[in-house]
Amino acid sequence: IERPLEVTYWLMLMVASHYHEVLVQRRRLPKNPNPPDRVPVICIDSFVSLSAMLFAPERQVLFAGMNPTPSYLRWLQSIGDQHSGRKAESHRRSPHGSEGTVFERNEFLDLSVVIVYYGRIQQKVKESMPLMWVGNPVLVKTYLAKYMGDNRCAAQLEAAV
Repeated sequence: IERPLEVTYWLMLMVASHYHEVLVQRRRLPKNPNPPDRVPVICIDSFVSLSAMLFAPERQVLFAGMNPTPSYLRWLQSIGDQHSGRKAESHRRSPHGSEGTVFERNEFLDLSVVIVYYGRIQQKVKESMPLMWVGNPVLVKTYLAKYMGDNRCAAQLEAAV
């Protein structure tokens, strides 16, 4: 892939994340105590790191804005992972392996992703716990709004839903 995917794909995964957390809150799905964190997070703090990002066309970039919280970054990591944990053999054999939202049971693209942000990670906020968003659909909705604001893509949300 030589250019970033249209943001609609990522918004679709983010909307799916919101629905998933609603179902977790309603106790229809089990809470995932340890969402994946395999997606790298990079702070753009120099021209060297910026040029490394610009000349890596095989990677999709999720922009996290300026001064993100640890919880927001961890949520973006779970989005960037594209539910690839479902491919693991242990997931298929588990009793909850066939459960999940319609989005999670579908096959997704297996894209290489990196999350980038400017500034510093905020530590002295109520969202400093990395998994604050798990089981909290209201917080996921605010993260979705933040992502759309940072990336100026609110007009594409309808296409994602």
